[in-house]
Amino acid sequence: MPPAIRLKTAAIKDAAEARGWATYREIAQGVGTSPATVCRLLRSTQPQPPGPAFIAAVLLKFPEKTFEDFFEVVDSAEEAA
Repeated sequence: MPPAIRLKTAAIKDAAEARGWATYREIAQGVGTSPATVCRLLRSTQPQPPGPAFIAAVLLKFPEKTFEDFFEVVDSAEEAA
């Protein structure tokens, strides 16, 4: 399997909380994506790897953070989930 990107959910949740965003809807509005996307990425039972639009939106919304603050590269898509 090719390398994949995994979302550091705790880091996203902490950064969102620092901005006063408590719900998936508030996080989605803050980042500029849909609540369904946020739910799909942050739910703990079956997390999905983030897509390029979400990665870009998060990095633009949190310019003080780096890619590595929110994401990590893993060896395969199976490890990304």
